[in-house]
Amino acid sequence: MPIKRVTRGAAGRAVGVTVSNTVLIIDDDPTIIEMIQALLAPRGYQILSAQDGEDGYWKAHTKNPGLIICDLLLPRGHGFEVVQKVKARQSLQSTPVILITAVYKGPHNKIQGRLYGASAFLEKPLDPATLLGLVQGLLPLPVQSSPRSEDQLEIELSRLRADYLSKLPAVVDWITRRCQTLLNDQWDIEDARLLHQATHRMIGCGRNLKLDSVSNVAGRMECLLDNLLEQGSPPSDDDRILLNSLLSDLCSAVIL
Repeated sequence: MPIKRVTRGAAGRAVGVTVSNTVLIIDDDPTIIEMIQALLAPRGYQILSAQDGEDGYWKAHTKNPGLIICDLLLPRGHGFEVVQKVKARQSLQSTPVILITAVYKGPHNKIQGRLYGASAFLEKPLDPATLLGLVQGLLPLPVQSSPRSEDQLEIELSRLRADYLSKLPAVVDWITRRCQTLLNDQWDIEDARLLHQATHRMIGCGRNLKLDSVSNVAGRMECLLDNLLEQGSPPSDDDRILLNSLLSDLCSAVIL
């Protein structure tokens, strides 16, 4: 059955429009996309995804999803910019957007999201029940599929957790090799930016997959990288000591 949404037409009259049951997920981390898909697909939602702001906006205006879930910190376009561009298109003005973030927290950012046109604002780690409730409220399906039990959802999350952990040593090895350029007086601001992106994704995955030791170390490393990027200069001796310590802690967290 088609989904009907009431919107406002000419002269402010209520008009029923048919909308898609597709949810567009825009996040640069494929693990987060998989986690949300595991929550929504069994309940009858079609899933479309994008991993940067430009691709997310392109898919929004070419595929016309019924709802958009968008991370704030994205390559090629901030989440606020994506919402602003979506809401500027007449065909998407009534499409609800849920913003998610591990970085831009607090009342100010929630208010900012509302001003740009977002329907809801969630901080990571995402609570599955809260996210599901928002999606079902903003895009209710005429006939809900049989809901996945909490045990089934936990099994799927455990699978995602195991899959992420299997890939994590390679990610840590990449981070370690990139950090060597910072530790050996080979300062490269692009390397620092790439490291910042990698640790940011690690924070989000660690929190959502309940890998607290990983997300905690990645969070401390991201803070150090934030400072280095702000300074725009090579790390000091103290920074190098801290970075070496964090790399050691990160390797220990992965082994555990």
